[in-house]
Amino acid sequence: MRRLAIGLLSGVLLIGTQAPVASATQTDRLEGANRYDTAVSVAESAWTSANTNVIYLARGDVLADALAAGVLRGGPILLTRTSTLSQAVDDEISRLGNKPIVVLGGPAAVSDTVARLASRGSSYERLSGRNREATSAAISEYAFPASDTVYVTESLGRDGQGSPDAVAGGALTDGPILLVNGKVGPSEEVQDEIERLSAGNVVQLGGNPLRMPVTGSIIGEDRYETATLIASRAFANPSTVYIARGDVFADAVSAGSLTDGPVVLTRTNTLPPVTCDWLTTNQPSRIVAVGSTGAVSATVLANAKQCAEDTPATALEIQAANKLTRDFTQTSETVALQKLNGLTVSPAGDMTGYSRDKFPHWLDASAWGWPVAPDNSCDVRNAALYRDGEDVTISSTCVVQSGRWLDPYTATWHYDKSDIDIDHLVPLAEAWRSGAKTWDETQRRAFANDRLGVVAVDDGANQAKGDKTPATWKPSNKAAWCLYGQRYTTVKVEYSLTITSDEKSGLTSMIATCD
Repeated sequence: MRRLAIGLLSGVLLIGTQAPVASATQTDRLEGANRYDTAVSVAESAWTSANTNVIYLARGDVLADALAAGVLRGGPILLTRTSTLSQAVDDEISRLGNKPIVVLGGPAAVSDTVARLASRGSSYERLSGRNREATSAAISEYAFPASDTVYVTESLGRDGQGSPDAVAGGALTDGPILLVNGKVGPSEEVQDEIERLSAGNVVQLGGNPLRMPVTGSIIGEDRYETATLIASRAFANPSTVYIARGDVFADAVSAGSLTDGPVVLTRTNTLPPVTCDWLTTNQPSRIVAVGSTGAVSATVLANAKQCAEDTPATALEIQAANKLTRDFTQTSETVALQKLNGLTVSPAGDMTGYSRDKFPHWLDASAWGWPVAPDNSCDVRNAALYRDGEDVTISSTCVVQSGRWLDPYTATWHYDKSDIDIDHLVPLAEAWRSGAKTWDETQRRAFANDRLGVVAVDDGANQAKGDKTPATWKPSNKAAWCLYGQRYTTVKVEYSLTITSDEKSGLTSMIATCD
């Protein structure tokens, strides 16, 4: 499940480069029967009577007051219902030695009755304001007597339940998180708090507009990428990483009190590729799912482990993958998936009447738009060898004599043209069973000689591929999956060919590796 940014490495010859082998990654889970019990499980994993100085108590069904609480230190964040204190939470307060209670939010969030029960009748402190923005300012004032840095993020989020960027920001220890209503800008309380701190650095988390000046930003394409960027700012190669559901924040809020690693976000049943990429880069030795399998599925945890144990793509593998950009331009994952989803899904057709001879190929390259040099006498095979090779020499009749070729499928160099095949990305047999059977010879000739659809590759890899589709075959060089999947899809689109459901699944997984 390796992802990478496809970057051009020009003028570099890397032979035999090997990536380090990642060690086994331990996986754990902190969970309970519900969000309140999960918060207790989180507390039990890290906090004892000896190291707990304070217990933070927040409303668990509406998390507005707890969004910025991850920056609080000295004790766990326990969740409660507004009017009742669960037995599990009550027992946890006892286990921790009945330490001082700090309530997040006003009585409408956590009632005085619950606060008194939690504090065992002793005094307790409230951090609250007239709204979530003001409460974040109160948390800031409590936690940071001074700070040159503040983090600001949109308070409502896409669906009104709050900012996932604030929750992920709990890993940051060098400044408070202040919530800002992006529709109206910073509240008076937030402005006053920034002024009190005399903060020189105002850093925005996430890309939602805030209507205020900032000095820096941590912004990803979505909440999942932003969480990984925050994690990298807070921890350099953490040995422990917590992974929590990114669309419902209760478990991530509870995990904000943990100080030995960042919290990254995931979908319940699918690990975002950007999160996988980050895990591969950082290779933590321990990944802990926060919440039940209904929040972070067993599949996601297993995939996270696989990502952490995978090795980052080597420079050679990336260089090889970039060979697929010749006569092709990579698009975004979103655009590529739109192309893929526009294809007709249909069972594979029969092979009656098929022959490779039905696809006249390796014809005059100039007739098919190949910009070959030094003249126009090349056939398509030699034109492809020339285009995809390095230091290629050709005869006066445009026959390749020598050169070197880096195979995108296996990331291996070859120095003999006899070791190179010209592969049709969409095999001729696959084209036949997905629509080309009904074409005339002119259409099949155009398909077989199109520079978009052919690439110079290792002959062994080409023979292993045969007429297989991405349903059953992918390049062993995972760095090439993104470009292979996109280019294969583009060929199918250009020629209005159908795909099978299994073929679409294979292409989807390959395109998912794109940045």
